Amino acid sequence: MVTIQEKLNLFSKLVYQDLVDSQYKELKMIEQENNQYIENFKNELEKRVDDINFDINNKIIQKKNEMISKANLEVKHKILLKKQEFVDILINELITKAYDFTNTSNYYDYFKKSYTTILDKLWDKKIIQIELLNKDRQRFQVLIEELSNKKGISPNNISYIDARDSIIGGLIVSDKEATISYDATLIALIEDKKEFIMNRLYEEFKKAGDFIDA
Repeated sequence: MVTIQEKLNLFSKLVYQDLVDSQYKELKMIEQENNQYIENFKNELEKRVDDINFDINNKIIQKKNEMISKANLEVKHKILLKKQEFVDILINELITKAYDFTNTSNYYDYFKKSYTTILDKLWDKKIIQIELLNKDRQRFQVLIEELSNKKGISPNNISYIDARDSIIGGLIVSDKEATISYDATLIALIEDKKEFIMNRLYEEFKKAGDFIDA
């Protein structure tokens, strides 16, 4: 016969076992939840790391492209400056030669031809004004009036204007109202040739292999 004490002992064991089983299940559940949380957190961290790496890589590529672009712009700017420097040197040489040209006998022929061509264009004008250097007026006034007379323009209908030294030589002729003007100065001739000089210079750069399209 089972005694009361034995029953109490059996009951205690059963209660204890139920408690242990219950705690074990709860612990297993907590452990599973923790593992799942850790796994989720790990995945989230890996995703963030990937995103950060992607962002860093993009920034590196962007920065590299920016630096390359900046370097290219700086190189092109330097090349443009160097080209302009060469053009300026050539223009200055032409200006020096133009000044020298005004002291030659060929300058007389140039002046005469230029003025004759302008008179042909102003064939219907009877009153004109001429802008030229004072030294050229002293040198060519007789020639100017002879050529003008041949075209029906009286010397009395010619007014003279002192030009700036920067024109180097040549003359500017306009009608009475200054609505029509022809510029045959040496500096105008040089300016007209400036684009041609630049194009020829750039072609030489290409031939030399030292040309970068800027």
